[in-house]
Amino acid sequence: MVSEPPRGMKPQVIASLTQFDWVIRAAALRNDLSPRERDVLEQRLHATLEDLTQSRSDVLETALRVTQLLEVIERPLDRDQYRDKVHDWLRKFHTKNTGGFQYAGGFTQYLDHPIGSLESTSYAVELMEVYGVPDALDLNWVRSFLRPSVYRLSDDKWVSAASLDRLNHLPGVERPTWLEVLYYERTLLAAAVLVGLCIYATLSTPKSRTTVSAIGLSHADAQ
Repeated sequence: MVSEPPRGMKPQVIASLTQFDWVIRAAALRNDLSPRERDVLEQRLHATLEDLTQSRSDVLETALRVTQLLEVIERPLDRDQYRDKVHDWLRKFHTKNTGGFQYAGGFTQYLDHPIGSLESTSYAVELMEVYGVPDALDLNWVRSFLRPSVYRLSDDKWVSAASLDRLNHLPGVERPTWLEVLYYERTLLAAAVLVGLCIYATLSTPKSRTTVSAIGLSHADAQ
């Protein structure tokens, strides 16, 4: 992984970076990497990041891992240089589709399967912590995706809660006001009001004369 490429060849992409993530972190923690090996690894991580332009899956996860690992080996990348590229990926993988017990507004793992993924959404929020929020990306959609759900397993509930907290603490991000919440939830509120009116109308309607007469006749027959 830290061997120099043959002369005249470009640095190779690190395939399956997820599998090598812990190896790189352990090597850096043990100080097993020489300065030259760190340079080679830096070049390969940059090549991996550049290669994501053509990828249609796991882009957000890989972009986040490359960013973090470059910090780990003390070769941090220039955020301004890659900000536009990362913002394009965030907009590209954001979806307003719903399905598979997932709300709309998350980030998808696969472009060919545009349904939000909780893991991909958590990666996206962490990327926004580093690179900022892209223009024209409505964070209220992301908030909606991360809201509590009875369909999520216990571990997923913690992930969504932590990601939502990260989202609400992004620099320059403000939480929606109660008026905005009422506006976005107006359909649900209207439905609740309608149900309440139906219940009130049912309970407050006086008994019909036919019912009263029938009750009176039944009482007379009993006597």
